[in-house]
Amino acid sequence: MLAFLVLMLLDRAADGACPPDTNLQTVELPEVVVRHADLLQINCTALFHKQLGRHCVFTEEHTSLLVARNLTRVDWDTQAHCSLKLNESLQYKNLTITVYKTPDSMSISLLNHSGPMVEGTEYHLQCDILNVAPVQNLIVKWYKGNESLLNVTYSNSTKTPVDVFPTLIVTPSSDDDGAQYRCEAELDLGPEGPQPPPTVSSKYQIYVVQPQNQPTPFPTTPGSKDIVQPTAKPKGHNDLLELNPPIVVVEYGDPVSVNCSTSSTDHEGMGWEATQGGTDFQLNATIVTWIVDNLEDWTIKPMCYITTSTNQVTKMLPVILYKTPDNMSISLLDHSGPMVEGTEYHLQCDILNVAPVQNLIVKWYKGNESLLNVTYSNSTKTPVDVFPTLIVTPSSDDDGAQYRCEAELDLGPEGPQPPPTVSSEPLIITVHYKPDIKCPLQYIGVEKNFTLDKYCVVMGNPPPDTEWNWEGKHVNASKPLNRKESGRYTISAFNHQGSTNATVEIIVEYAPEWTCPSKIEIKENESLLECKANGQPEPEVRWYKDQTSLDPPRTWTRQNRGEYTLVSSNKHGEASHTVHIDVLYAPEIHLTTPGIVRAGSDVSLGCSAQGNPLPEVKWNYTVADNVNLTNDGHQRTVRITRATSTNAGIYICTATNRVGRDTRETTVTISTIDYSTILMVASLIVFLVILILLVYYCRRRKRRGDYHFHPINSNIQMAPLPPDSK
Repeated sequence: MLAFLVLMLLDRAADGACPPDTNLQTVELPEVVVRHADLLQINCTALFHKQLGRHCVFTEEHTSLLVARNLTRVDWDTQAHCSLKLNESLQYKNLTITVYKTPDSMSISLLNHSGPMVEGTEYHLQCDILNVAPVQNLIVKWYKGNESLLNVTYSNSTKTPVDVFPTLIVTPSSDDDGAQYRCEAELDLGPEGPQPPPTVSSKYQIYVVQPQNQPTPFPTTPGSKDIVQPTAKPKGHNDLLELNPPIVVVEYGDPVSVNCSTSSTDHEGMGWEATQGGTDFQLNATIVTWIVDNLEDWTIKPMCYITTSTNQVTKMLPVILYKTPDNMSISLLDHSGPMVEGTEYHLQCDILNVAPVQNLIVKWYKGNESLLNVTYSNSTKTPVDVFPTLIVTPSSDDDGAQYRCEAELDLGPEGPQPPPTVSSEPLIITVHYKPDIKCPLQYIGVEKNFTLDKYCVVMGNPPPDTEWNWEGKHVNASKPLNRKESGRYTISAFNHQGSTNATVEIIVEYAPEWTCPSKIEIKENESLLECKANGQPEPEVRWYKDQTSLDPPRTWTRQNRGEYTLVSSNKHGEASHTVHIDVLYAPEIHLTTPGIVRAGSDVSLGCSAQGNPLPEVKWNYTVADNVNLTNDGHQRTVRITRATSTNAGIYICTATNRVGRDTRETTVTISTIDYSTILMVASLIVFLVILILLVYYCRRRKRRGDYHFHPINSNIQMAPLPPDSK
């Protein structure tokens, strides 16, 4: 069962859309090492960069988001990814999970033999390690007591538990009787894994018997017949002898020379005992030299001896005679042709005629990567052929990989430095594997510059065929996409190893373009819908009138009419457009009314109207011979000549354009009264009234005796009238 954990970060743009260039710096996920069926707990953290877009809610330079923890028990195929939703797009980062399991059981057995071992005979110990994972992290360590003998590793990339059966070749000596061998299974899971690494071990004790016929330990040569082999010697007594050099490492067939000297002053003589280069007994000598021009005796044991008055003292010269392989090659066992991904194969390294095998380290490499070291505990000194194997389970990444084996004779500090090494010619493998498609979840391309065949990386061997589909139809992957072809695409890849597919979201971006005529008519108090700036990402739009930036009105009035320049821009470019906007509105009538019309007079009724477009003005009235219509500019006038009672009535003016209609009416009343006579009589009456009033006023003043006298001669005194003179 596939257990799939999804850790979703919260959408931080909930309070306002962030700019398209908001930068997700990192999504941090730890590498997880977990025991099979244990609980898994994961944190996912995202870091953002501050943006200056006016719609972005981020106010800190770095914002850390921590999701709620998800708990599940892991299985071998458990996967997890952290996903971030940002401005309606998703970004993913996969979690690296290593699931491990220690072996169910371990045991050591002796292959094809029972009972005690025989000294000098080669045997195979097998370690049975059952149900362990992952095998590529397994190190099998062989020990004799506390002495490390051999480490075995595996390159198999299988994640589920497997059984492995590593072997150890031993050639016991009498000193190994009762020795305890053990194999140890260690899971090296790296710094993220448990420390110390999980380890399980098994032990096996051996018993060794000697063969019936023992070889003579010191072969005799001419010059050794008088030598008596001591059965015992005092501790430290052979310090009387000094070898220079104290140990010899020499290649087969090369010359060798070693001095043996003594500091004793009380001895009869000294010499060398060996199958090659032995010397006669030299009386009173303090130094003798062992010399061999071509050392070819694999079992040689040179011994320097000195004879004193009481006994004979000997000192054995350790000799390591070595030989590099005559030939090395790699072969693929039981198979020919290309390998198949996920299948187990055995590579064998044929190493011919090498010695001593106990100093041999066989190193397996893939390119420069060390895969496995194989050592041998066989104490045979003569050249042998060895055939170490390497188990590989190739993946697609191994196609074209070069494997090689390297035979190194580690002869210690006394041996040549660096150690003698022979390497095989590399074995180049071909791996057939089913297609693998690597695509981002979303890709943004630019119109006319983006093709599907450059978008995804498709791997496979043999090279797979690919097919792209969009909305259920096959599409040409080499044809550039246009803006109408954004959407969800599926790529399929297939070869004879299998097939796979992936789904990707394609967004085709393009520079702004205007969908807008050069002249627009719009009704008053309506919104402008005809002008639209197309572009991806959505462009920013600016309006100008008379080179002044402004915000377009929500609804348009007659005062807004005129010529505008529209500019739209996004990251791919800028587009401008000039448009004349004409605001249409219904007619509005202005009417002149005559009032009461005197019979016989001339009358004019004027009707004009405003509107856009220019309205058509019509009069509706009773037709008569003395009535006619005239046009004075935008005004239509009804003219009545010498009006009569037949001209009386309602006169209706109507103004119409394609936006609307307006109607006004006026009443013409014809009067038959002679207003001039009435005016003359009224004027005469007013005159008579004024005259009567004046006469009355004068008489009244005279009756009251009100006089005004002006003196002629100021010297004449005027006396007042007597009281009764009135």
